[in-house]
Amino acid sequence: MNDLNGASTLRGRTVLALREMVLRGQLEPRKRLEEFDLSRRLGVSRPVLRSALDHLVSEGLLEPAPSGGYAARHFTLEDIRDAILARSALEALAAGLAAKRIQDPSELEPARKLNAQLAEAIPSRASTLPTSPTPEGMSRFGDLNAAFHSAFVAAARSPMLSWCIQRLQSAAFASPAAVVIPVEGDGARRAFEEHEAILNAIQSGDASRAEALVRQHAGLAIHGIESALEGQPHCGRNIALELVSKKPAQLTASRPSRLPKKEESAAGATSARILDAAADLFCEKGFYAATTRELATRLNIQQASLYHHVSNKEELLHRICRQVMDCFLTDLPATLNQAETARGRISAFIDAHLQVMERNPRQTLAVVTEFRALSRLHFAEISERYKEYSRLLDSELNAAQKLGILRTDIASKYIRLALLNTLNWTPRWFHSSGPLSCKDLSSIYSRIFWEGVISPELREISSLPPLPVSTSRQRSRALHRGTLGKFIRGAAELFSKYGYESTSTRDLATLLGMERATLYYHVEGKEDLLYAICKSSTEQLANDVSEATEGISDPLAQLQVGIQTHVVSLLRDQTQHATALAEARALSPERLAEILSMRKAYQTRARSVLEAGQRAGSIRNDISPKYLGMMLEGLLDRTVVWFKRNGELSPSELGATLCRVFLEGAQHRSAQPQQRK
Repeated sequence: MNDLNGASTLRGRTVLALREMVLRGQLEPRKRLEEFDLSRRLGVSRPVLRSALDHLVSEGLLEPAPSGGYAARHFTLEDIRDAILARSALEALAAGLAAKRIQDPSELEPARKLNAQLAEAIPSRASTLPTSPTPEGMSRFGDLNAAFHSAFVAAARSPMLSWCIQRLQSAAFASPAAVVIPVEGDGARRAFEEHEAILNAIQSGDASRAEALVRQHAGLAIHGIESALEGQPHCGRNIALELVSKKPAQLTASRPSRLPKKEESAAGATSARILDAAADLFCEKGFYAATTRELATRLNIQQASLYHHVSNKEELLHRICRQVMDCFLTDLPATLNQAETARGRISAFIDAHLQVMERNPRQTLAVVTEFRALSRLHFAEISERYKEYSRLLDSELNAAQKLGILRTDIASKYIRLALLNTLNWTPRWFHSSGPLSCKDLSSIYSRIFWEGVISPELREISSLPPLPVSTSRQRSRALHRGTLGKFIRGAAELFSKYGYESTSTRDLATLLGMERATLYYHVEGKEDLLYAICKSSTEQLANDVSEATEGISDPLAQLQVGIQTHVVSLLRDQTQHATALAEARALSPERLAEILSMRKAYQTRARSVLEAGQRAGSIRNDISPKYLGMMLEGLLDRTVVWFKRNGELSPSELGATLCRVFLEGAQHRSAQPQQRK
């Protein structure tokens, strides 16, 4: 078990739980595992589950199924014993070679430090009151045990031998990480003492003794597993021994996603309170970082009580998403039916969307930011509801185009995306307790959607003047060059796909095809990579826009160039920017404050252009530049969620389209183009 503790505790627990299910007989050998059911039973996301499944394949507990996916491997005690003996034979050879080849005792210092840490990983148990190691403790012990064995093998200076040992460790329980500690005689302390004896023999140059001690040490691992499989009465007091019990556990049926009808009225308020608290937690920490234990603490209830209402964490997110989408799909048709004109119906759509958001602010934000963490089936369900919602808007836009009140030089698809970008960004910044009411905001959005931000004197201009400078030029980026740039791109890819919390440095090293030690040579941890992603994201946007608008004095032209440059820059490094927007909250408070300060400075610069345009008379002044800036931010930055490079528009063309919608509005104008004075 490599890297199953620390930042990857959730993954470590998942590995332990899956291993227990295999060894207890809860997963039928050679029968394909259903990932969706497993993720629900274990309460983890699919990326975390797949990572754990891959790990158990490497341990030999799972094997590829003929129909795809994985199945539990059928193995016997004899298989396990033979695998451990085979591994110990190769390690004994390595110990003998190390005794002959080391030139300085300091070469064994890494192994000695690891062994000292191993002795402290699981405290010795008192003779009268034994305690059970925690899953984290067993994970750490396994990690350190594997690292120790690798350290003394490395002292043999035989890459071929190391490679052979690594290949062998894929067999069930052959890896020293898959450790089972005997209960009697303080197994953890005994392992430490045998390790010390092996190192002392290597240091003294006694090859034959070193080999004998390693072979003898294998007996400790075999004895632990045999004791467990023989059903020793005290096995239940050790978490690792519980994992290899031969007695199959009774399968428990998962709870239904809804409470029985007779309980709904009595527990409805509690269920609503749970969903509200879960939405708050998901918004603050993200779905992957949030835990049901923390949620129970916030609710001041026992964690077991929480499972009376939901089966796992994903069910909470699914219910939040479903509830919010149900509100949208229920409220919208009723609101549209009250509008008398096509323009009124689209304005009613905007109003209905914002009202749902106002009634469910945290839930709506959780849907916008976290719904991509849902498993495949739940994601498909919520996506279909969102598509249904989008189709309602498409219908209204198409009808308005046919009536001649909506511009036709821009496809209704992009008008719809522009409007939804702005609406779906709103939960990030709008608070009903602020100076602006929901009705006020609805009025602002409707006016900007139809009329744009250009002042009334310029609204009859049907097209903006050509750009004074090109925004299509690609610039190299210092942070994206060399090895560190490779790390940044790889980390952004994993963080964007699986979430920051569910990605380990081991995952990143695997993606990049290198050892973790090489990664740590450049960065101290994965937070350094997230920080670099977030910092470079903001710097790139700011630098690109600043360079493109340099020398442009007219605020309207500056705004036009800035918008298009922002979109081009944003989508050139789409994955990195998407990661920065979604995962920045995982940074330490100091680093997060720095990133937020940088973003605020960039937003302030954009707002100053809007203010200059208002003073010059080219930007409407009946709406505060603060709200114009918020709308513009959502309009542009939400594009990272849906833009596809093989789509109809290039980044530059999309930037030009969004620019025209924002500046000119969506209303059809029949006037001929005029030259600005």
